[in-house]
Amino acid sequence: AATGVSGAAPTTKANGTKTYSVVVGKDAQNGVATQFFAPTINVNVGDSVTWTNPSSATPHTVTFNPQLFQGDPTAPVAPVTAPFDGTGLVNSGLLGFSPVGPVASSFTLGFSKAGSYQ
Repeated sequence: AATGVSGAAPTTKANGTKTYSVVVGKDAQNGVATQFFAPTINVNVGDSVTWTNPSSATPHTVTFNPQLFQGDPTAPVAPVTAPFDGTGLVNSGLLGFSPVGPVASSFTLGFSKAGSYQ
């Protein structure tokens, strides 16, 4: 069963799958935390996760398989159109801030295969 950790409240879509909301970074009293809130969630195949960066001052990214990343982290990233199966590079690009202009503040990714993803 899909379970969420505090801070990853799911919404149920019409087809029965869920979308979990995760905050990327968080303004803290003495700086900005560079982690996800919630740090771990469990989702079912077909579910998706939306990461949102609430800070307009500190950029963050969501990246799967970073060893495959090459290039400029400030460059625009092609949108991910297929659900993630654990293979290949997924990179949100900068969320919330970019020195080269406006960028998205959120990124959503669906999952098509069971597994553990970091």
